[in-house]
Amino acid sequence: GTSSYGGPGNRTTTYGYTTETTQFDDALIQHGVITKEQAIMAKGATEEQARALLQQEQDRKARDEQAREAYSWQTDPTVKKENSDEDDDDSFLDDDDDDEFLQQYRQERMQQMKEQHDSKIPTFGQVIPITRPEWQHHVTDASQHS
Repeated sequence: GTSSYGGPGNRTTTYGYTTETTQFDDALIQHGVITKEQAIMAKGATEEQARALLQQEQDRKARDEQAREAYSWQTDPTVKKENSDEDDDDSFLDDDDDDEFLQQYRQERMQQMKEQHDSKIPTFGQVIPITRPEWQHHVTDASQHS
């Protein structure tokens, strides 16, 4: 925020308004109850400030979209670049070696994780089948004595 000085011993801090809205504001806007401008004004901005903020937001979004389009044009492999050398082609790389390496690495890593998991599983003795009448003795009574 910005600080303003209101005279001797009277220091106040003011904060600028933003176009940020709450989830509740967003729901009201989505259902047509209020406009985004009204949501900003409800936070204390004047009508002029709200309009200016929304215009700045629209301008920023337009600049961002232009930059995104320019970037995608530069990085899009389907667009043939001027002054492009065929030497930049990476098609000579053999992906089969990478696939084999990744498959082997994946298997080794899975084995390591399985061993690590198995070593952490506590053992409590043995599992024995019991019938309903034995439940009282083996489970309920045994838990009370331990």
